[in-house]
Amino acid sequence: MRDEQFVALPPGYELWVMRGGFGELFGPVYMDRANSRMAFRVDRQHTNPVEGLHGGAMATFIDANIAVCYTRPDMHCPTINLTVDYMRPAKRGDLVEADVSMLRVTKNLVFMQSIVRVGETPIARANGVYRNDGIPAR
Repeated sequence: MRDEQFVALPPGYELWVMRGGFGELFGPVYMDRANSRMAFRVDRQHTNPVEGLHGGAMATFIDANIAVCYTRPDMHCPTINLTVDYMRPAKRGDLVEADVSMLRVTKNLVFMQSIVRVGETPIARANGVYRNDGIPAR
């Protein structure tokens, strides 16, 4: 399935490389920075024993959504809190997309929300709080 992951992406997405050992195992992940979206296609390494998207893989993807907000390639905003509400399953082969919103940015914290979907169907929502590593406060 790996070769199929590079086709059928909506316009605007570019490959985004998750840094670090664990992140490299997860990908590929795609980013549409202009529209604050991220995506990945569910592959074997993301599934549970019944070929559905593993909840831990979903949480990993959501946790990486903060990268849409990065203003420099060397940024890393450590997670303080992440809450995920799982609403529906995704299956192997599905394109999972997250619409990411920064709700508030302070000198020290970033508050983020993601709505995760397959097509137009929401499958999860999440709220995250991250330590600010240089995202301008607003």
